[in-house]
Amino acid sequence: SIGSVATNSARGLVADKTQPSRDTDAFSKIGKVGMGDLDISDDGNKLWMVNLFDKRLYSIDITQYNQDGTTKPTANNVASFPIPATCTGGEYRPWALKAYNGKVYVGGVCDAQTSNNKSNLRASVYEFDGTTFTQIFDFPLTYPKGYPAAAAPTITGWFPWTDDFATLLSPNTNLLRHPVPMFVDIEFDIDGSMVLGFGDRTGWQGGDFNYRPDNTSTAFFETNSQAGDILRAFYANGTFVLENNAIAGPSDGYGNNNKQGTGFGEFY
Repeated sequence: SIGSVATNSARGLVADKTQPSRDTDAFSKIGKVGMGDLDISDDGNKLWMVNLFDKRLYSIDITQYNQDGTTKPTANNVASFPIPATCTGGEYRPWALKAYNGKVYVGGVCDAQTSNNKSNLRASVYEFDGTTFTQIFDFPLTYPKGYPAAAAPTITGWFPWTDDFATLLSPNTNLLRHPVPMFVDIEFDIDGSMVLGFGDRTGWQGGDFNYRPDNTSTAFFETNSQAGDILRAFYANGTFVLENNAIAGPSDGYGNNNKQGTGFGEFY
């Protein structure tokens, strides 16, 4: 199972998309149910998928379909593998996926939702060889990520996951400016470096000029300022080294000393 949300009707979504609604059921399930990233193996014969709900990596053998174009895979063609991540002060939230050079790479975050302590926010990458997962990269998400809105430059960094709408609101405002990390994509560059894509969970938990998801209030929240990030990890002699002040290995990136990334600069 990948988990579920209620029907549009049960969630109170109105047919007219220009009208406000409150989506209480889906609000707390963002990043926790459904499918994460998908990718195809190098030979094109396996579809890989991350299940956000049971936190497992799935493979679907599509060899026969590739050969005849008609035979769809069945349950017998599906295998799943538990991702062996552990976290302090919260739960592991996988999403990112990449099939590369005969192996599969899975990325996720420790959400710090239980402790509400930023120091428990971490991102990690696991390499899967078909049998065994090996953690090949891990780093804290406590760096000074750039602000989500130029009007509020003091709101920097990542915040722990939360299902409390009031926590997402900027103080004494109707604005959502509260970046919460979801590790949603992995790519490999031609030099073997990893490019890591992060989404902002708050951006999916709320819209613009929508009702607050509290079942009773008719108050609006007015603006949802989203703030994801892209990081680079240089591949050096078998290990990955996170960019530092816009430097990744021999490459100098975009924003040296801009105070908006790891080492107070950002490559992208």
